[in-house]
Amino acid sequence: MAAPRLLKTSLCLLLLLLAAGRLPAACGESQPAPERRFRFLALADPHFRDRTKYPQGLDGFKAFLEQSKALGADFAVILGDVCGEDPPALAQARKIADQSGVKVHFVRGNHDNAEQFKAAFGDACYSFDHQGWHFANFDSISGQAAWLKADLERVPAGTPIVFWQHYSPSHNPGVRALLDKHNAALALSGDQHGHRHGMNGKLRDVNLPVFRPPVDGGFAVVDVLADGRIALAWRPLGSAKSLTIVHPAEGAEVAGGAGTVVVNAFDSCREVAKVEFDDGSGWKPMAKPTDWTWTAPAELRGGKVQVRATDSAGEVWTAASTYRAGAAAPVVKPGADWPVWGGTPDNRRSTSDKVAPPLRVAWCAAVGGRVNPPVVAGGKVYVTTASQDFEENSAVICLDAATGKELWRARVNCSINCAPAVTSGVVGVFDQFGRACGFDARTGAPPLWRAEGISGAYFGPVGPETGMISAAAGVFYAGDSHPLDAKTGQRPWKSPGGRAMSASAASGGRVVDAGYNLVNCLNAKDGAVLWSNKGGAYHANMIVGDLAILCGKTVVNLADGQAVRALPFSGDGVEGAASPDGRFVVGNSGPWLVAAALADGKPLWRTDLDKVGFAGPLTVAGEHVWVCGRDGSLRAYALKDGKEAWSLKLGPPPAAPAASGNALFVSAGGCVYALVGN
Repeated sequence: MAAPRLLKTSLCLLLLLLAAGRLPAACGESQPAPERRFRFLALADPHFRDRTKYPQGLDGFKAFLEQSKALGADFAVILGDVCGEDPPALAQARKIADQSGVKVHFVRGNHDNAEQFKAAFGDACYSFDHQGWHFANFDSISGQAAWLKADLERVPAGTPIVFWQHYSPSHNPGVRALLDKHNAALALSGDQHGHRHGMNGKLRDVNLPVFRPPVDGGFAVVDVLADGRIALAWRPLGSAKSLTIVHPAEGAEVAGGAGTVVVNAFDSCREVAKVEFDDGSGWKPMAKPTDWTWTAPAELRGGKVQVRATDSAGEVWTAASTYRAGAAAPVVKPGADWPVWGGTPDNRRSTSDKVAPPLRVAWCAAVGGRVNPPVVAGGKVYVTTASQDFEENSAVICLDAATGKELWRARVNCSINCAPAVTSGVVGVFDQFGRACGFDARTGAPPLWRAEGISGAYFGPVGPETGMISAAAGVFYAGDSHPLDAKTGQRPWKSPGGRAMSASAASGGRVVDAGYNLVNCLNAKDGAVLWSNKGGAYHANMIVGDLAILCGKTVVNLADGQAVRALPFSGDGVEGAASPDGRFVVGNSGPWLVAAALADGKPLWRTDLDKVGFAGPLTVAGEHVWVCGRDGSLRAYALKDGKEAWSLKLGPPPAAPAASGNALFVSAGGCVYALVGN
């Protein structure tokens, strides 16, 4: 790995630690782009709704089509679950596509009625050729393998093939066998609601996350290059001309003297060619260590800093912040561990450590890629990354919690879309192909063990913000509660199986999984099913004392699974956190934030998040609940009354923060930030 580049900052150390091969070009330089033969866009699982009942039900689709034209796409494909069981939306989607002038290919999903789909779009199985490439649009719901076999046999030898369907071909050996016999270069699919990519033999297998604006709107840009290679990149929907000054932020108080300006810049339709800043002494160029982030050394004397971004077409947009200088540099003081996505093995997502706003940036580590939520153990911060370009270059990274210095980085040739977990000195990671591996938490290399064939790797609507591996007492629980010994990777017992939607919760010798429409409570010693509950879907369960909270809505006895009370929450996207003082707070993609008393379920307060958007799991630390916003912000709300106490704009939506000591650790836009409170 290339030697880390360190930039000293007056607000502690701002570390921009770059992976090998990701060193930024010299300021102002541009890298020559490979020649593109043609481009198309792909999105998955939009679940469009009838505009007569939901006025904004198809607005995200219209925005996507506008971006398709702006990006110069030859066509677009929707990878199934077009209507979300709302059939009138099918014809409306077809009409909007026809009026847009963008050629759109529609794939049938498991939520799309066969007759209504055919009435709107025609045959669900068909193929076409485009600039020397063959494209096969397959109905994986009906599974017409004979049609696919006949179609592929008609393709001239050597012709590259792009195949798409709703279900992943990796789960259908018959389809995979047909693709392997021919020159299939790329397979695109949806259904699983999560980023997943990897090489299965010579086939590049890519699964796209759910397209559900404004919650998870995004799509893949697929460029077929002149030399036959395929380049993919993920773009969020509607992030046009985004430009955020993270440090020094508007109204911030920083240490004076030599420091670093940190900016996040992005545009959905064009590449950001350069970013410059002016601290009062003229415009100066900035370097780009990640897809979003730009940095430059500066003398921070207080006053005003301006930044301007220029895209590949020469269009310029600007931002500015006014700040004060002279404060003491913030120092991270790690406290209790936050070793799993759920904070503690019981998934409460809370700590008694006091983190109080306002927060200040102590360090920023530019690790690159799409960074999953961090965990903290033994004074170290551990994160996993997945590439924005859908390549097999995920990594597990260890940072010093006090300084942000990168201590080790381990390359993982798989697609990691969730936070790691730490127990007994081992870091465990899990991917959507059902593979797990363990690393020495001190050194990272080589992997201590690998395990495959783990079922249940399904990701719910919150996508990468969801945990999929947890740990307790020297055992990892991956996918649908598959136990893996932390030291050996061996399975002490077999799980009952199922499709896991989030991380399991473990406490008191019991493990409560997060199965899809079926929750099992297991004996941690032998895996025996102690009770089952048909409630719950998509979201994490948690254990609080002798109670279990299922999907943020129902309280049951941990001993027998019998219902105790319902909590006053409804809707999809419910993610909760249990505070040490007996409050249960949930966020919802509605979007809103609500608190209730666990003792009796009585509602305490409600805060609407209409202008913020809800971006996933909450964190409770001190007297506040910390919320990630779809508007790219991190916000603090008072536990006692739900009133907003503080906010910081980061630009890209942050992932679920970990709390330890006096700091929050949060990832956003290829970076991990340490934010220190009062």
